[in-house]
Amino acid sequence: MARAIEAVTAGAAAPTGDARPGRLTLCLPGDTASPWPSPGIAAAPRHGDAVPAGGERWTVPTLAFGPGAAVRLLLAGTGTLRSGETSSDPSLGYLAAIGLYALELSVRGRFLPGLVQARDGRGFEARWLPVPGATDADRLRALARAMPPSCRAEAGPLDPYGRGAIDVLAQALNDIVDSVARSTFEAHLLPGIPSRTSRATPVDAMLKTLTAASPTVAPASTAVRALAATVSTWHARASTGDPGFRTCFRVVPPDDDAAGTEGQAWELEVMLQATDDPSLLVPAADVWRTGRRLAAFGRGLDDPQERLLADLGRATRLHPPLDRMLHQAHPVRLDLDVAGAYAFLREGASALAEAGFGIQLPSWWQTGRPRLTTRLRATTRASAGASAAAARLGLDAIVDYQWELAIGDTTVTADEIRELARLKVPLVRVRGQWVELRSEDIAAAERLVDRAAGHAAGTMTAGDVVRAGLGLEMTDIGLPVTGVTADGWLGTLLGAGGPEGLAPSRGTPAGFKGTLRPYQERGVAWMGFLGDLGLGACLADDMGLGKTAQVLALLADERSSRTADAPRPGPTLVVCPMSVVENWRREAERFTPGLAVHVHHGDERLGGEDLATATTDVDLVITTYGLVARDIESLSAIDWGRLVLDEAQNIK
Repeated sequence: MARAIEAVTAGAAAPTGDARPGRLTLCLPGDTASPWPSPGIAAAPRHGDAVPAGGERWTVPTLAFGPGAAVRLLLAGTGTLRSGETSSDPSLGYLAAIGLYALELSVRGRFLPGLVQARDGRGFEARWLPVPGATDADRLRALARAMPPSCRAEAGPLDPYGRGAIDVLAQALNDIVDSVARSTFEAHLLPGIPSRTSRATPVDAMLKTLTAASPTVAPASTAVRALAATVSTWHARASTGDPGFRTCFRVVPPDDDAAGTEGQAWELEVMLQATDDPSLLVPAADVWRTGRRLAAFGRGLDDPQERLLADLGRATRLHPPLDRMLHQAHPVRLDLDVAGAYAFLREGASALAEAGFGIQLPSWWQTGRPRLTTRLRATTRASAGASAAAARLGLDAIVDYQWELAIGDTTVTADEIRELARLKVPLVRVRGQWVELRSEDIAAAERLVDRAAGHAAGTMTAGDVVRAGLGLEMTDIGLPVTGVTADGWLGTLLGAGGPEGLAPSRGTPAGFKGTLRPYQERGVAWMGFLGDLGLGACLADDMGLGKTAQVLALLADERSSRTADAPRPGPTLVVCPMSVVENWRREAERFTPGLAVHVHHGDERLGGEDLATATTDVDLVITTYGLVARDIESLSAIDWGRLVLDEAQNIK
């Protein structure tokens, strides 16, 4: 769907120079002088003569666009609306919705060739016509009900007070789908069927004009009228009026006891499926044995064989490999090799499902199909019982590691990886389960296997292990990492043991005037633990639960617990909205009066060397987001010990 919209909207919105000026008679509300403006532009005047409920007939100037240009213009308008602007008239948004729906029908393949009477009543035109499915009925009714009066205001000899919503909706969908189809099908795709006679038949002419730039009128004749009636019947059988059935495709993998993998045959079965109960299926073989009417599960379908063939023809446009079915006298199933089955699973199934076909896929494909992944096992070099705080270990600590290759929960050996690489097929069965095997995954697995004779082991930093555990991409691996385990303090961290297991709370620190609540003590301990590892922390406590107090307690704890010969911690820079600068200063004065505080704010704030000198013996510097951007050079010259972002969403 997205690709189709991009293709239609690739050009700029149609300029007015491409439009044809004209005049149109509309039924609009107004007074004796002029019609009233659209409600989105201005309110209706409160003076003037009353008008009938149906409005008055007015001749107004118009600009007429072709269907393709009109769709580009409307969709360009929807892009403007998404950016935050509002429409001056609800009819524009409504017409854009019709355009999007017509594009959706086109992408889903819900259109067929048609032969319809020309609008002037003289002859017939070959057009691509939309064929909504049974699931579209509610949406069509909703679109018709939601149509603004201005969209059906055109007055004519038969509609003096405007057209009906269903008529306007049908014409709009017909025109847009026809325009999209003509721009999609190139002339060489439908060159026409060579006639067995020296004279071109109506079918030849119809196929030829379907790829012309615009519909061509064919004079009405007995043969053309007969062809139009036949095509109309075909459309009726493919439309929403078909009772209860749709064509369904079911993918059947090889038997579990089938030998080998490379030569295993998959099957794609064809059947009719009840639209209200997907479990009710009629195999295609039964369809070919039935007569002119199919009766099953309390439902009936006229001419089921023609319906099945018509649907197969439509399906081949969405997934061309299905064309082989049409070479069978009575298509029942299609034998597929592994590559063909994979192409249907990856591409064909979704395209057909969007077009309204029934699709039945293996359960393992639909529910998180297994894929080749890797797991990381790390071993710390500190004793298993040592805590990070005690050992002062950080993300630069060296740990031993080993990669393991896996499919689902099953570990895969080096020999199995080499065998999978030899097969070069996208779907394989490993220990009883089917696996999607991507070529890039196999190449990455082979690199891991080759590192150390099947055991990709070595050393890495604890930071690399943590990044893998957080799900960040390991660019040198090339495979999804689905599990990370470690021992010691690193294992506790990865296992979300929390501050209780890693950095037990020591209570309210000295230098903090007050008593921390238990959850605040845990927050201070957790921030201190992550700080020792060189990691930042996010305090997500609700408003009013004392996040500022926890940060101040952490600063007091760091300064009260350091030894005499330890270097003084660098100052902490707090960046906050201007509205809370004074709150930070007051709380620091209240809870941690021993901290030296400097507020970097106001017209007389320091800069350059003066600021660096003033913050030499300072513990806490408070500034705002706006000043950080302005004074970035002066602030960047200082060696900060910590950066605190209050109301961190403002960093954007």
